Amino acid sequence: MSIAERRLPTAKSGGDGGERIMSYHETQDSRLVVITGGPGSGKTALVDALHLAGFRAVPEAGRAIVTDQRAIGGRLLPWNDPALFDELVLAMGMRAHEDACAIGGTAFFDHAIPCTVGFIRARAEPVPAHFHAAVARFRYHPTVFVAPPWRAIYRRDEARWESFEQAQGIHAAIVEAYREVGYRCVELPRADVATRVRVVLDRLGGDDERQRGDGLTRGEPSRPHPPSRSRCDRPNAVTNENTMKAGQDDRRSATSG
Repeated sequence: MSIAERRLPTAKSGGDGGERIMSYHETQDSRLVVITGGPGSGKTALVDALHLAGFRAVPEAGRAIVTDQRAIGGRLLPWNDPALFDELVLAMGMRAHEDACAIGGTAFFDHAIPCTVGFIRARAEPVPAHFHAAVARFRYHPTVFVAPPWRAIYRRDEARWESFEQAQGIHAAIVEAYREVGYRCVELPRADVATRVRVVLDRLGGDDERQRGDGLTRGEPSRPHPPSRSRCDRPNAVTNENTMKAGQDDRRSATSG
């Protein structure tokens, strides 16, 4: 069945007795896998390789915005107005999530919504409540793959202006943003792209992905297995509790100085 032939599922409305279209993240059979990490850690090369291997890929919103704004001489850049830039990245992230769920199947994301929380915290700023709400509402596969800081490959460019030390701080903030809302963070090896592809596919296809774990675990390469399909994850009670706690912590930090 083509995308155009799909019928949107409906649910009874609690208000006027009619029906509403359910959000894709509530209904569709999908698997949204995040590849993340600080700037310049090789995650984009990994996502590109997964795309060449036949998987759908969702590019990083922030880099796309910077490239487009520079092309037209625009001012919506993270060093000009970081708060407004974050809002646009968030909006694009929500839309990308809905689109991926609409299509179904496996998609690899180069950064995702929780990353924006990490970037804000790396600037030592409080995270607005609606960012936490988005993190709770738009869920991804419970295993998140993290490319660690890697000085040997780090390069600045027109969209990557941070120093390596700043990139390390962003990396730590991003990992914490995922861990605190219940994602399992698997650290990728500092290895070539082909090895990282094998790590990702092996972890997603292996039995160990069904075992919950705390903290940051290291993935070791083995033989590749194609990911299977699973439902888009919905926010649960633990996630909502952690998200509310994160919002309280941010508000306390804002009031304390």
